[in-house]
This record gives sequence, C-alpha cells and structure tokens, in this order.
Amino acid sequence: MIGRLVVMIVLGCLAGMACAGGMEIRDAEVEELVSAGTELYAIGNHQDAIGAFERAVEIGARDPDLHYNLGAAYMTSGNAPQAVLNFRRSLALRPSDDGAASGLESARAVLTGVQPPNTPILERVSTSVVKTVPASLLAAAAVLLALLVVAAWALLRSGYARALRVAAASAAAVFALAAAFAAVIVAADASGQADDAVLTEGARVFSGPGPDYVEMLSAPAGSEVVMVEKRGEWIRLALPPGPHGEDFQGWVMTASIDRIVQR
Repeated sequence: MIGRLVVMIVLGCLAGMACAGGMEIRDAEVEELVSAGTELYAIGNHQDAIGAFERAVEIGARDPDLHYNLGAAYMTSGNAPQAVLNFRRSLALRPSDDGAASGLESARAVLTGVQPPNTPILERVSTSVVKTVPASLLAAAAVLLALLVVAAWALLRSGYARALRVAAASAAAVFALAAAFAAVIVAADASGQADDAVLTEGARVFSGPGPDYVEMLSAPAGSEVVMVEKRGEWIRLALPPGPHGEDFQGWVMTASIDRIVQR
C-alpha cells in the first residue's frame, strides 16, 4: 500500500484549473501536499496524512491515486464512510482500478447494515465496457464509425454493381449499430454517477425540506444515495433498498452529504 501511496499527480491535468476562490491551482503546492501526506502515512500519522491529502483536493486536485490514498488513509483510521466516498471518487476517475474497487468493497463490509445503491443495468454495462476500453477511445470510435456509415451510404447510392451495393448496405448497418452502441456507452459513463453521493455522517431524513416536516428515519453514515433535488440547504435523496423499501426518498441537510463527481 505504501508504494501505491506515492501519488502520480499529473501536473499538466491541473494547469489552467481554478480553485473555489478563483485562484490558479499551484502545482508545486499540490505536489508538496501529496509528498507530505505520503510521508506522514508511512510513519503511521494517518490523521495528518488525511489533512494533507484533503488540502490537495480542496485546492482543486482531481486524481484517482489521490482519492485512493485518501480512501486507504480513512479506512486505516477507522472512518469507513469517508473511505467509501473516496474509493468511489477514485473509481469515477478510473473505472478500471481494481484496487479502489477492492477497497470500496472492504469499506462497505465494515458498514454493516448499509446497502450499496441499486445500479441501473445500462450503468453496469457501461462501467464494465469502460473498464476494458476507455470512454475517450469509445467516443473516437463512434465518430469514426459514423464517418464509415456516411462512406458506405455514398457507395450504396453509387452506380456500382448490385453485389457491391448490398455489401455497402450491410456495412452501413453494422457501422451504424456499432456507432450507436459506443455513443450510448460513452453517454451512460458520463452521466452514470453525476448525481451519486455518500452520506459522510449520519443524517435525519425528513418528509420535506425542513425540520418542521415529519422525521421518517435516520440514515447511517456511509449510505450511498442519489441526489434528486436541491432546495436551499436541503437535498432530496433516493436511498438504497432497505427496511424502508425499494424506492424510498427523503430530505437531508446538505452538510451531511458529499457528491461522488466533484464540481
């Protein structure tokens, strides 16, 4: 795990980004924070390591290894809900990361009674495909296949022999189906986790956006939810299946929740 904690922050990916205050991200500061966090983790100072890694995230660093390290540090320090959040953030940036997937399952196992979300079939398929072929490559393939459809259609409309035109029609159909499949997978991968979130602390769930509504239940920290609607300081969530039912929704304070995909 220590070797994994030598985070490869790609400085070029950080260039041009801005932190919440509008300041440019200082690559040197990110690198220094990651290095300090790695050293602190290595000597067993997990809380200060978490502080250094969190500061790097706070100023705008978005890197799967950084979130993996945060997940590992939180897991070691006994904070499974934050471990779930960061392992999922790592997987959102790099779906093929088996280490982050394993860490996520371990963190979920610690949170007894907390159910993982029901993932739609299309999202499960897209995640499986993107683990093998990156979404960017699929997008390029979709564009290329669309161009091949146009070329095949032009050949079909030409005056060449009937056999050649039949072959062109068949090729156009195959290319069109492949292009559509690639486009759907890319779209599903892009939007699959857009509204996913984790309750990083236990939350009281109300029937409406405010404490004057009926309190329906208490959701445990680490619950993986979907954000449905926001009104001021309140967010309506879809909770995973459990004793409260399959399609339960309720309202919690925004302070108790963190998005998987950071904005």
